[in-house]
Amino acid sequence: MKSSGQGLVYINLDNPAKEKKIQSGTWDRTILCQHCETRLAPLDAYGIRFFRDEEFAFNRVVDKFTETLEFVGVDNFLLKKFLLFVAWRFGATMRPEFASVDLGDRLDELRQLVDVGSPGTLAQFPSVVKRYSPHAAHHPTGMMVEVQARDFALNPCVVEWAGRRVLQFYLANYVIYMAIDNVTPEGFWATCSVGVEGGPRVIVKQLGASGELAFVRDRFRRVRKT
Repeated sequence: MKSSGQGLVYINLDNPAKEKKIQSGTWDRTILCQHCETRLAPLDAYGIRFFRDEEFAFNRVVDKFTETLEFVGVDNFLLKKFLLFVAWRFGATMRPEFASVDLGDRLDELRQLVDVGSPGTLAQFPSVVKRYSPHAAHHPTGMMVEVQARDFALNPCVVEWAGRRVLQFYLANYVIYMAIDNVTPEGFWATCSVGVEGGPRVIVKQLGASGELAFVRDRFRRVRKT
């Protein structure tokens, strides 16, 4: 979670009373040589522009069932390459925070795509993006405070989602669902995935109704009761 300063607080939600302060994000200097670190840095820079700094304009589209953001002026392929780079790092690192991310034989396929600078085909690692809208929450003092998804992030994990085996991970206010099985995309996997024609389409959901916020609140409530 964000701390009051520039650093972060790492919390094990099985024991949330015990916190560990860290100065910056999670780094692993063992998975890239300096040459590749420099060569691939523009991917991170573009991902920061999109997810953290939210520099790009979008059109909001609301229909009977869903709300989506259709972004303008975004390089779909560059954004997909950034997501592949992030996913490969989750699978390649030996850091314990990412131990549950097992990409199996798809890890080497990811590495090859990153190495040659390819976004792959639509069928390779289709990735759907969801953005959480802020949530107004009651502070114990009685004040109302705004909670954003970027205020906390859960570790990435591999889950079953929408009929696919999926790598789920968090970037600022966004959640990315990257299919890591080898199945032809259908439905919204074929229409909303990053890399399809027409620019990224991001699904909008309310943070207050999310499973993530409920999970975090439940863990902290257990600590208060004990």
